[in-house]
Amino acid sequence: MTALLSWQQSQWDHIVKRIQQDTMPHALLLNGAEGIGKQRFAEHLAAAITCQSSIADAPCGMCKSCSLQQAGTHPDIILITPEEKGKAIKIDAIRDLIEMSGKTTQNGKQRVVIISPAEAMNRAAANALLKTLEEPVPSTQILMVTHALKRLPATILSRCQRLDFRQIPNELASEWLESQLDTSLASQALAFTGGAPLLALEHSERVAAASERLQNLLQIAQRTINPVSIAENWSGDESSVVFDDLSRIFADLTRYLATGVEDFRYLPDSSSTYLQIAAVCEQGALFRFIDEMQTLRMKQAHNLNAQMMYEKLIVSWLALTRPRKAS
Repeated sequence: MTALLSWQQSQWDHIVKRIQQDTMPHALLLNGAEGIGKQRFAEHLAAAITCQSSIADAPCGMCKSCSLQQAGTHPDIILITPEEKGKAIKIDAIRDLIEMSGKTTQNGKQRVVIISPAEAMNRAAANALLKTLEEPVPSTQILMVTHALKRLPATILSRCQRLDFRQIPNELASEWLESQLDTSLASQALAFTGGAPLLALEHSERVAAASERLQNLLQIAQRTINPVSIAENWSGDESSVVFDDLSRIFADLTRYLATGVEDFRYLPDSSSTYLQIAAVCEQGALFRFIDEMQTLRMKQAHNLNAQMMYEKLIVSWLALTRPRKAS
């Protein structure tokens, strides 16, 4: 059974009250940062809605419906996600939902549809869903999970009720993550993901790789490593991972160059490396470099050769960190 996380109790109490009062909205939008447990909340709610027990405030975990939910085979709980991570949710998935909504549920209770992340729907899919939201089917409960509220069409937002999930207090996030990981790694992973514990658990192994990428940037700036070998190494990773790592690194660097405060949030154990890189960076030039990086990231979606792309980026990094001539 997908367990409720400790920091979600107030949201859960609100939903239980709505269920008891029979005032649950047809479509509920779970909004908040990525990696704080919104999909787990949606799955817990789906289990409660389809549970055959009379317990009102939680799924029983023992009935046939709960067993099917735990096995991921419940016929009345439908999860709609992109076919590949980072890709769009297409109209066919929403058409299948619309067709299914007209059919009788298997257990005589509600059907629950989870769309995650909702902002991944392309325009055609969002327009198709809109029709369902405008003409709700009583037997179908729609739960949408979003990490990027502003990317959803206003027409979708206006037809949902929103449940917000705030940033998790650090002590709660740390306590939960330390129950899953080594304490030292938990601290590093939580910092790397900006305080999102589920994202930290998923990406805990990326901390070392991101630290190495930061070190690579310093080595390139110091001209102590072959840039082509770095481009080759980076091309072995998913481009989204490389760009996410670089984006975090450059966010820390630009913050330091703007404020002079050593607040390196994502890789706090690498402050010495950050400071050495910052010593050879000029703020305006770094902003231009970041713009170029974002442009290359968008082009990568069109299957630009990864190694060539990184070589181009590294050439720009070499120019940015070129030793200044003494005046």
